[in-house]
Amino acid sequence: MKQRLFYQILPSQLLGCALLLLSLSCTTACDDEEDTDFDISVSSEDMYRPQFEGFDAEPSRGGQDISRSLRSFGETCSKHSDCTSDYCISSGEEGVCTETCLGTSCPEGWGCLASTGTGPDIQYLCSPIQSRLCKACASNNDCPSGQCITIDGQSVCGKDCTEDSDCPGSYLCEELDTLGNRQCVPQTYSCSCNVNTEGTQRVCERSNDLGSCYGRQRCDSTLGWSTCDALAPVPEVCNQIDDDCNGLTDDVPMLGEACMNEADITNELGESENQVCLGRMICTTDQLEPICTADTPIAELCNYLDDDCDGNADELFPNRGELCSVGQGVCQRFGIYDCTENGQNTQCNVVPGEESAEICDGLDNDCDGSTDEGFSQLGEVCEVGQGLCRRVGVNRCSDVGETVVCSVSAAQPDLEICDGLDNDCDGQIDNGFNGLNEICVVGVGFCQQAGFVSCTADGASVACDVSELEASQNAQAELCDRVDNDCDNKVDEDFPTLNQVCQVGLGACERRGLMVCDESQAGLICSVTVGEASTEQCNQVDDDCDGSIDETWPDLGQSCVVGLGVCQRAGVVSCTGDQSQALCNAEQVTGVAQELCDYLDDDCDGFSDEDFLDNNQEYTLVEHCGACGNDCSQAWGGTEPSALGVRAVCNQEQGRPSCDFECLEGFLDADGRSSNGCELRADPNVIYVTPEENGGSQAGNCGSITTPCFSISHGLVRAQAVAKSRVLVSEGVYNEVVNLVDGISVIGGHDRVSWTHEPNVYVSQIDTRTLALTEAHSYAVKGIGIRSSTTLSGFTIYSSSSAPGGNAYAIYLRDCTQDLDINHNRVIAGDGARGIDGSSGENGADGLTGINGQNSQSFSQPLSCGGDPRNGFSGIAGGQAPSQSCGSLSTRGGSGGYSACPVFMEPNTSGSGGEGIGAGFGGISATHFQSNNPNTCAITNDNTAYTNPDARSGYPGNAGVDGQGGQHRGVALGRNRLGHWLAETGVDGETGIPGGGGGGGGAAAGVVVEWSANQSDFGASGGSGGNGGCSGAGGTGGTGGGGSFGIFITYVSLNAVSSDQLPRLSSNTITRGFGGIGGRGGNGGGGGAGGSGGAGGLAGDVLNPICSFQAGNGGVGGRGGHGGAGAGGNGGISFDIAVSTNNGASMPTSYQSQNIFSLADAIDTAGGGGTGGNSSNNTVGGGEAGLKGLSGQVGEL
Repeated sequence: MKQRLFYQILPSQLLGCALLLLSLSCTTACDDEEDTDFDISVSSEDMYRPQFEGFDAEPSRGGQDISRSLRSFGETCSKHSDCTSDYCISSGEEGVCTETCLGTSCPEGWGCLASTGTGPDIQYLCSPIQSRLCKACASNNDCPSGQCITIDGQSVCGKDCTEDSDCPGSYLCEELDTLGNRQCVPQTYSCSCNVNTEGTQRVCERSNDLGSCYGRQRCDSTLGWSTCDALAPVPEVCNQIDDDCNGLTDDVPMLGEACMNEADITNELGESENQVCLGRMICTTDQLEPICTADTPIAELCNYLDDDCDGNADELFPNRGELCSVGQGVCQRFGIYDCTENGQNTQCNVVPGEESAEICDGLDNDCDGSTDEGFSQLGEVCEVGQGLCRRVGVNRCSDVGETVVCSVSAAQPDLEICDGLDNDCDGQIDNGFNGLNEICVVGVGFCQQAGFVSCTADGASVACDVSELEASQNAQAELCDRVDNDCDNKVDEDFPTLNQVCQVGLGACERRGLMVCDESQAGLICSVTVGEASTEQCNQVDDDCDGSIDETWPDLGQSCVVGLGVCQRAGVVSCTGDQSQALCNAEQVTGVAQELCDYLDDDCDGFSDEDFLDNNQEYTLVEHCGACGNDCSQAWGGTEPSALGVRAVCNQEQGRPSCDFECLEGFLDADGRSSNGCELRADPNVIYVTPEENGGSQAGNCGSITTPCFSISHGLVRAQAVAKSRVLVSEGVYNEVVNLVDGISVIGGHDRVSWTHEPNVYVSQIDTRTLALTEAHSYAVKGIGIRSSTTLSGFTIYSSSSAPGGNAYAIYLRDCTQDLDINHNRVIAGDGARGIDGSSGENGADGLTGINGQNSQSFSQPLSCGGDPRNGFSGIAGGQAPSQSCGSLSTRGGSGGYSACPVFMEPNTSGSGGEGIGAGFGGISATHFQSNNPNTCAITNDNTAYTNPDARSGYPGNAGVDGQGGQHRGVALGRNRLGHWLAETGVDGETGIPGGGGGGGGAAAGVVVEWSANQSDFGASGGSGGNGGCSGAGGTGGTGGGGSFGIFITYVSLNAVSSDQLPRLSSNTITRGFGGIGGRGGNGGGGGAGGSGGAGGLAGDVLNPICSFQAGNGGVGGRGGHGGAGAGGNGGISFDIAVSTNNGASMPTSYQSQNIFSLADAIDTAGGGGTGGNSSNNTVGGGEAGLKGLSGQVGEL
């Protein structure tokens, strides 16, 4: 066993290792427990306490840091290696260095104790003796200053003493045996009960042959453990206590067996019958023998008990526990039918509240069945203010309830600034800022740019959104290119000699032309080049171009001249025919057949270059324009003009012939530069579109660059017809809904002249705000089923607000794939429409008034008795309520009791119960009298017999149950239905339940007239019950508000299974509109009033009028239940981009990151929920308000 065994031996393990001196058994028992601690001798606890981690396995100097200071005997330590002796033992809360000992060699206060924790042999170490008092021990060897004694059932160390002063403060010096040994023991005579355990409890027991009863003892630090409070086991009796403490309570004979009590009682028919109540034998605290739990049967009372033990409680009172109400409005109180105090009947357990004057507070204060009557505008939507001051609310009761007020106040107007809003709340936006949004042009020449008049940044004025400074940025040094490059409104002003005649070369090399722009466009050159020089010959030509003609022959030029033009010859000296010498040449020379353009009379007809001059003697041919040799087709450096889309022409429009060009068919000079010819060539795969006011055509063959179509829609039709893949749209406003076509791209933002594509400069605007809607939804652009490469780009898109029941979509896309690319557009959505208000439920019809009974009268014999007079029998018919049904449910009042032939002490006919739910019971009739003389009548001939001299009125019908108000439906995010977003309609209010018909009144008593032969007085008949009122119909729910969407993407017939299959959206600037407010819920209809009961018949012309009484009145009909109000519709949502897929494909993150949103995500643009309707019983029937919609930049539906 290693030395680490002694770290933490627990007290329970201590008992298995009782004697350290005999540690063999302990070694075996504790080998599996390392780091143990036990409290005996100089063992584990004394050697080391648990908090000292890393205790050396054996005392050793191996590996010790010799620079560390070692501690002497009695000094604190944490491990053996801390001590000079190599022994560290526990003392109190710390370790202490000790040393080996023998016998009594330890200092005072220390004892020499054996330890097996220091190696294979037993060592004796000095240990503090004060720490062992009241510590567990196995023998006296464990107690260095006393003996191992038994106290309170524990073996613990005492301390030798002769008197109390030798002991610690809470200990006494006691003699423990006959040998006179005295030891210090706790004054509580228990080592487990002391100041530290004051008030603690422990389990104790008292036992005998019957069992063991458990109790508790409480520690008192002065007196010790209290007496065990357990009871002594005694023989078991029947008292709900386990007397013998065997774990079983009341284990006595007969317990739990069945038993009964019986008695004869009178049932509801007046018959006597034997009834039996069953029970079980149980034990109680009242007696020591089992008793039977069975009750003794008695006649059934209303008390929630089965008094007659027939298996039913209160069966004679079927309406007990049913709902009942009294009063109406704020006076109405709901309760249940409960037993009366004497148990003989039931009654509603509430009374009506007190009424007050009606005010506007949502309650029926005057308890007349109507709520807030006189406040007709209550709950209607109200608006205050306009522009930015506009606020929408509903009419609510004022704080004092005297009138209705709008729930919101208009905001305060501000100074009108130019910002697209009605700041001063006068109903006009940006009024006072003339020219706003009109087209403007700044700059001249090459700097000219178009824009729109827009608000300035500070909102104080308007200005063109292209500034002079911006336009002037395009200015450059003036070039020679027929363009105003330096933007000074002058063209080529730095080149004053442009197009003037010029001459180059001498002699035969001489050429005449015009000054034209050079290739660099920075200067001028003559349009002709010097001719090629040759060897000087005798030919009157400066062949070598040195400025001298025939200088080799100085005698030339003398004498005669022959011929014209170049045929003219001098007759003196002239060159020979081979031009090698000069000879006199007076012979006739014939001119050339075809005149050349060389400023000479080549055909010798007296005219020079006549074939190359017009009537004004100007050179106008393309090859010789303005001068011979000025070939206009050579203006592009030798490039064939057709390659540049041009045809060279000699232009005479400015009075002087000059080279110019015309564009070939299908080409345009878009940039106005001659150097590159007609650089714009019409795309054969494109249809061109420009507004009609800018030259757009409605012709069926439109679409060319010279005859563009007038609308985008017409352009798309033409593109389909001629299989073009793109439609290019120029600047302008297009008031139309654009339906994209699969495979045809629509690109806006082109200049209407040059077709240069700059969407920020050339605005192509699709605007449907002025169009009449053809359906509830509004659109600007629609794309349905786009699954081929298609692009929509370069547009400003405005959609109108929707009609009620519809959404506002700027761009609506359905079943489109990733092949649709929408980019670089400015998208502004209209507002969603307000939902449609629900309709109010119809008021229920009032119940009809009951029919009166008939007065009493005398009948003579013979009589036909035994039935209703309406069936031909003698008697007086009771009142019959008129027929009335609410739907299929009859609410007719009960018939009044008819008066039949009188039989002394027998009852006349009672009224019948009304019809419908909660109908009133019929009134009980009176019992017949007997008259032996004209002045008296007998009620009964037996004082003990029960008679009823008075007819009872019918019971009123119960009011119908009021319908519940409708609740909002769905969730604030709404849902997608058939490709369109839908805000849920509020749930309709419930229709109330019709009121029950009142019971008919009972018939009055008739009189058996003994003193007049063959005559009897028939009592008056009962009045019929009033009919129940019909229920009010529920109000319908308001429809949801319309949504507003910049771009709405949905799927109906196509499945998009991943985000990369959705249309591509990038670089779009989007502004969402406002979601529509939900429609208001319709008010619930009021329940009809119950009809009044018919009056019972009165005393009539009879033999014995003193015995003739009034019959029972009919009960009033119950009010019809009020209809519940409809709930408000949910508010419309508002998102810049919304996606709804039919199988969960998520929205691409690029929708958020690659587009621009004008409004922050947190700005609330959702429509509010519609207010709920009102009911005559708003407590249960008021309609719930609809849910407010959601809003944001992107949303998944």
